[in-house]
Amino acid sequence: MKKQLKSLLCLAAFGAAVGFAPTVFAQAELMPEGEIVGAGDADVVGWNPSLAGTGTINMISNSNVIGQVEGFSLLLGFGITGGVDYVNGPHLWRNNLSVSQSWAKTPVLDAFVKNNDVIDFSTGYYYFFLDWAGAFAQLTATTSLLQAQAITADPVTYEITGQGTTPTTSNSTTDALKLADPFAPLSLSESIGVFAEPVQSEPINVSLRVGVGGRQTFADGVLINADDADTPNIEMQELGDVSQFGAEFYAGLTGKLQEGRLTYHAGGSVLLPFINNDPFERSATELTRVALEAGATVTVFDWMSLVYEGKYTIDPQLFPAGEELNQFQNSLLLTFTYTLIDRRVGIKKLEADAAAAAAEEKAAKEAKEKADAEKAAAEKEAAEAKAAADKAAAEAQAAEAQAAADKAAAEAEAAKKAAEEAQDAVPTTPPTTP
Repeated sequence: MKKQLKSLLCLAAFGAAVGFAPTVFAQAELMPEGEIVGAGDADVVGWNPSLAGTGTINMISNSNVIGQVEGFSLLLGFGITGGVDYVNGPHLWRNNLSVSQSWAKTPVLDAFVKNNDVIDFSTGYYYFFLDWAGAFAQLTATTSLLQAQAITADPVTYEITGQGTTPTTSNSTTDALKLADPFAPLSLSESIGVFAEPVQSEPINVSLRVGVGGRQTFADGVLINADDADTPNIEMQELGDVSQFGAEFYAGLTGKLQEGRLTYHAGGSVLLPFINNDPFERSATELTRVALEAGATVTVFDWMSLVYEGKYTIDPQLFPAGEELNQFQNSLLLTFTYTLIDRRVGIKKLEADAAAAAAEEKAAKEAKEKADAEKAAAEKEAAEAKAAADKAAAEAQAAEAQAAADKAAAEAEAAKKAAEEAQDAVPTTPPTTP
């Protein structure tokens, strides 16, 4: 029965993820994919939205096929990815939301079983001191939309170990064991610090981040598989809430190859929680969280891609002391995407608007410069005309003054001459007295 249960879980996880791991394991949040680039002098300023839907379908029918389960298998999945970025000079505000859901039906189990259910949200603000470095603040949230159950064809006995330092054990025999409620677990993380991208190119982009961060995982009552193969029952471990605060470090790579048809990313983050609520009082080094992830996307057509994602997480505080489990998750999907809002189209519109605004500004500037030049020329011409008029008036006034002076001089000369003539007419010898 235990082998049958494991086979069911593996079949349900095929093509999307490993069982219900995304809903139970609180993965460490990594830096958003893609380079973090602020606006330069030539960049477009404004909002950059995006929204797309994805779909997955896998149908298999076996009839008398050696080594295969007889019957019909069906995998159905859908996803929504969207976001909006705002860029203005050294400021960048990035927001992302993704919803991923899938169900599987196998010949062994007639009912549809949820095998992937993840809601991710992240928002981050980045301020650039340099073109490749700056400060950041980031908030992320991860949860599940629907209830998680372990469903089997026949009833199975589960041995459930409670949380805490003195746990209790209980048994439950059922063919549908509830693992988690809707929107559980809920994992929140907050980070603040500095980042750098010393290498920025299309084939490879290197991202580094260091700072402090907090993490809260609300997982009270969530069950995780902790089976011992040597026992007849299926062992399950109950998880509790986790709260941590400490130093964080992240390093990652992203890039595009084959003219953008192949994109990849890889990265790892470490959180040293020197403040925590561990009931087992383990040290910060014993509770260090490590998350590694890698992925690649091959774009076959604009609407169809082959996507691989792999994650490895060490999160000791989720588990009791001495029973820590490492978490693995792998998925390989052929996805069909319908783009509702293309960020590239939005950028093109912004670029066109920016080009039109620049052309209008240039024309207005040239018109102003021309008007200023014409005004300056007119003012210069008027000043020259006024100077010429003033000179002519001054010359005329000087001529009038000179004419008056000449007239006065002539009159004076005439008076002098008349006086001389009158003097000459007077006798110089006095008359003789008889």
